[in-house]
Amino acid sequence: MERLNRLVVAYEYKKHEDRLNRSGVDNEGRTTKMEELKQNVKTIQNEIKKIDEEKNVLSEKMRQNSTSSSNIRELEKKIKDYSTQSVRLNTKKDLLQSSISDEQRALASLSSQRGELSRNLNEKKDVYEKVNNEYELFKKTYDEKTEEMKNTDELLQTLTTGISAEEGRENGYMEQLQQSKNAANGASTLEEQASLKMRHMRKELSEKEPQAARALAESQGSVLSLEKKKAEIVELEKKLSVLDWNPQIETDLLSRKRQEQDTINELYEKQETISRKLSSLDFQYTNPTSDFDRSKVKGLVAELIYLDKENFNASTALEICAGGKLYNVVVENEKIGAQILDKGKLRRRWTLIPLNKIQGSKISDAKLSLAESIAPGKVSMALSLVGYEEEVFGAMEWIFGGTFICEDAKTAKDVTFHKGIRTKSVTLDGDVYDPYGTLSGGSKPNSAGILIKVQELNGVRADIEHHTQLLHDLEKEIETSQKSIAEYKRYKQRLDLQSHELSLLEQRMSKSTHAQLAARVETLKEQIKQQQEVMDKAREDKEKALRESKRIESEMNEFNNNKDTKLDEMTARVERLKKELKKSVIKLKDMERAVQTFELEIGKSTECVW
Repeated sequence: MERLNRLVVAYEYKKHEDRLNRSGVDNEGRTTKMEELKQNVKTIQNEIKKIDEEKNVLSEKMRQNSTSSSNIRELEKKIKDYSTQSVRLNTKKDLLQSSISDEQRALASLSSQRGELSRNLNEKKDVYEKVNNEYELFKKTYDEKTEEMKNTDELLQTLTTGISAEEGRENGYMEQLQQSKNAANGASTLEEQASLKMRHMRKELSEKEPQAARALAESQGSVLSLEKKKAEIVELEKKLSVLDWNPQIETDLLSRKRQEQDTINELYEKQETISRKLSSLDFQYTNPTSDFDRSKVKGLVAELIYLDKENFNASTALEICAGGKLYNVVVENEKIGAQILDKGKLRRRWTLIPLNKIQGSKISDAKLSLAESIAPGKVSMALSLVGYEEEVFGAMEWIFGGTFICEDAKTAKDVTFHKGIRTKSVTLDGDVYDPYGTLSGGSKPNSAGILIKVQELNGVRADIEHHTQLLHDLEKEIETSQKSIAEYKRYKQRLDLQSHELSLLEQRMSKSTHAQLAARVETLKEQIKQQQEVMDKAREDKEKALRESKRIESEMNEFNNNKDTKLDEMTARVERLKKELKKSVIKLKDMERAVQTFELEIGKSTECVW
């Protein structure tokens, strides 16, 4: 027993001794670690003290610079405002410079067009001259027949009744005979006067022509220069006529370009106005990597929705259905989303929807058919009311696939709580009915109408794209036409220059002795020609009057010998002349209208040229 007690005591002693040894080792380790920690505490306290000192120094500097900081912020704000104004003014300046260039090209085109109009005017004048001559000749014949019919009719009345058709005037054979003799005497006198004038002018012409020839020999160099200049102008006009270009085309192109530029500017202003109202949809980011594919970022849900005008009444319901998801950004996968969140430098918090990570659900056809049978024409699936690109179908199904849009509250209740449907519904007023018993509604959210505004913005952007393409096509067409335009302008400028030089040369020569003598010679020749025409006409009138006198005398004799036959003959002549005049008056009026039309066209063309 005693031996066992000693063994027990020895065991306990040994055990406590081992424990004591172990605790001593542990104490040494703890002591060492504690010393290290104390040293670290001292180091950290020194660093804290140093940081506090630096903090105090910086605080003092900040207090001193608080006034200057506010000034800097004001200056930075002014710089930002001035930068905005500078960009706007530079843009306006560029547009004005472009407009100036367009106007200059339009001016050059109008100058070329004026030359074309002048040539067209001269052509019209030539045609008018021909048509007017035909008209005058026909009218002269018509007037002669009218006068003949009138005189014959009056003579017939006088011979038949013995009374003149016009009171106080005798219209018998003797009166007509006297008129014919007077006309013959007047024409004879006019012929003699014209002959006398022609003799005097021919005498002067015989004196001036040798003088003009001597002056021409003295100024032969100027004359040759004049003829050479005229030949050059004719050659340039031929080259211009060969070119397949109409200056009006360039004018039209430049006018259409200005209209498209004005339209695009107005659309950009409209887009900016709408965008300011949709500032919550301003999703901006920088490319996370240099080779980042921005097409993998599809955009905000609200901007990816196309809403037909016939579904505008459901916009509030669709906005309630989508809720905050309208402001989520759809991306192709979670990797793209991670890149944008990490390195896209986003200015605010955004929720991204990776297309490969969402799983939407769609109302079954059976539930849809049942709902339509409960409220025909008053219920639709939300997904069927929105338009979208096929690539974002998953996102749209996830957002709109499990909701009905109902026309009114009763329809929503009947559909939502039907035991065979039990699907969430939203009324056109925005009230939400959940099959689990919750209802929500009341005033419209702050975002009400955002889908309609987005549709308006999308429409403006589509118009901008359309008109930008039109402007690009016009610029391309103008660029393609530049070769023809440049060639035309080159010849036109040379023609204008040559025409101006010809005008100066003619003015200089018009003041020379040769020019004055040549002008007098030409004037005398023209006057002689005119007097010759007067004399020829007077001779013709005299012969006509003499023939008329003989005819009247012959008719007087015939009338005295056979009164009845002569009266019948005169009656037949009057009837024949009336029929001819009746037919001719239609043609005369047509020719008169044609002449008047040419006169109006020439008048308008003259106004356009000058």
